[in-house]
Amino acid sequence: MADPIEIIEGLRDVQDGIGEFVRNGPSTGLPGYVRDKYRERCNQFANLPAWARALGNGSAGTMDRICSPYWDDNGWDGPESDTPDVIGGQCPGVLYSFRAQGLDRGNVVVTQDPSCATGRRGPIGIRSELTAGGAGVQWFSTWFTAAGLPAESSIISGNAANITATITNVVRCDGQLDDCGNSPVEGPRVGPNPPPDPGPIGGPVPTDNPENPTGPPLIPLPPYQDPIYGPTPIVGPTGPTGPPGGGGGNDPVGGPGSPGGGGDTGVGGENEGSADEGEELVGVLVQILTAPLDANRFFNNSALIYRGACYVTMGYPGRLGLDMSGGTLESPQFFHAQQRGLTDYRVRANVGFNLRVTPYYRTLEA
Repeated sequence: MADPIEIIEGLRDVQDGIGEFVRNGPSTGLPGYVRDKYRERCNQFANLPAWARALGNGSAGTMDRICSPYWDDNGWDGPESDTPDVIGGQCPGVLYSFRAQGLDRGNVVVTQDPSCATGRRGPIGIRSELTAGGAGVQWFSTWFTAAGLPAESSIISGNAANITATITNVVRCDGQLDDCGNSPVEGPRVGPNPPPDPGPIGGPVPTDNPENPTGPPLIPLPPYQDPIYGPTPIVGPTGPTGPPGGGGGNDPVGGPGSPGGGGDTGVGGENEGSADEGEELVGVLVQILTAPLDANRFFNNSALIYRGACYVTMGYPGRLGLDMSGGTLESPQFFHAQQRGLTDYRVRANVGFNLRVTPYYRTLEA
């Protein structure tokens, strides 16, 4: 089995090489044309068109690594991650205390501190709206009443000329882990000094690879304008066309398998297991039971997605390979075995995490 660390390092080397080519590649001939088209893509990406917003985190990171040397040379900025208005406070129906602060219409700072006795139920957020007295900023807390109707509360009448507000010190009143994420954000935003926007450029737009959505983006280039023979398509290398490699069974499709006996890792612990004779490992389902308050998360997505929650390895007895997709975890999440015929797994929780692990096995066809 290939060493996943070497694969990742190889991909990074390729991305670094492309980044250097985009920054300082030849300016003439076909190499110059390709370099300039990459630069157009980088300029377009930095201004966040629809295709750039649609890229996954892994692919967006690849684009950033490829383009950053070129941007830095010119003093430009790439996209920036947006930040949520409220850190925490998103568990529906849960009572929170917090501090809300803003300006009234006389430019006087107004502060409200709802305690647990007078607090509001999640999700907590900030909203600007036009009220009877003019533009204003309100904190809001929406939940459902016993009759099933939405209910909402608000304070702070904002200054129409400066409609800003902040919410801090959000505390869950029942003392449980506040693990429902932060207030939603729309995604990345354009940096303070982006390169000139070239607008739409010819050819297909970069996209996630549907077979590898967390890997490098597919960046097709427009046809090369040959001065004699006209447009010549630039075609990249294609992947293998046959069935995936790997042993174990003659069933070309297989199935989803059935859950086996897994268990909980415990905080910072691990869970491991092996298929029975005549079975193969389909993959493992990982669910977060508890997470530390300071866990590293992606904040440009309304879902609760953790970075580095666990290490997932699968393979054969004594020969387990690290699944790099375990660096990102949205609970619950299924990690598929890298190939047919694998039998063993081990999931190690990172510090502060307690995970429930359920392996899935299927019978090998004779």
